[in-house]
Amino acid sequence: MVRFRARAAAAGMLALGVVLTTALASASPASAATPASTRVATSAATARTDSSSPASAQALHLSGNGVTASPDIEKESCTTSRATWVHAYTDSGTFCLGYAGIYEWSVPPEIYTFCAGNNYGYYELYYEPTGKYTVVHFTQGFGLDYPNLTLLVYVEIDGWSGSDKC
Repeated sequence: MVRFRARAAAAGMLALGVVLTTALASASPASAATPASTRVATSAATARTDSSSPASAQALHLSGNGVTASPDIEKESCTTSRATWVHAYTDSGTFCLGYAGIYEWSVPPEIYTFCAGNNYGYYELYYEPTGKYTVVHFTQGFGLDYPNLTLLVYVEIDGWSGSDKC
């Protein structure tokens, strides 16, 4: 089943002041990674008005700090009490994401390692040398290392179960 995600972002202080519209296609959850359809850019910060799956179109708005998150998702430092959270090792440092929702960057960090903990959902990558976007479905216990120049565009946590740790 192919899922489509329509996103629109208004660019302001952090971008060029243009409105960008992008479309993204990904494979069913059985697939590990699927190349995304053509995209315009990811230079504007965006936020979801709810935490539904990427299958439905969502209204988006600009955030002043360059990073936005849907209402429930949290970004925190990684501690032993957050061992089951998503861990991302990036050029901006290591951070953990927990609870359901979407966390998206206006300027995506370079990612080195992604660990799902006990979470499941999706994340999007942009590989600079090829100019290609990829959406990756992750489940509990998933982990992967990435080559240099791979950027983390967004992380969507749909839920969690079990006791897998990073």
